[in-house]
Amino acid sequence: MHDPSAPKRPVGGEYGWVSPFIVAVRKYLKLDPEQLPSKDKTIVSTIVETAAAGIIEEGKNIGKLYEGNKLAEILLEKKNQEINQVWTCCAYLYSMESFLYKNLDEAMRLIGSSDHEKVWE
Repeated sequence: MHDPSAPKRPVGGEYGWVSPFIVAVRKYLKLDPEQLPSKDKTIVSTIVETAAAGIIEEGKNIGKLYEGNKLAEILLEKKNQEINQVWTCCAYLYSMESFLYKNLDEAMRLIGSSDHEKVWE
């Protein structure tokens, strides 16, 4: 088990304005630095679809495919909505008692760690 306090990575300020996670997402989706869901509504559905596919894949990997499918279904209902509605849905999904918040919490603590880059990417 990893150290939950993440001593190699303090809570704030290490990455400046853009976290390595956002940079990795932008690279994975082949987005320009200026393409932000708050400015370009056409990429919201792509981000939602990619996130939903990732939730399903993670559910499959840990033996919780049904739960992953249900969580993804809830998220996909928002794919044609404004980004604020997508964010609200993501917060709701994260707050549910499911594998999602546990896995996200663990992965987000590893952001910036080159030793665990494949986990958080």
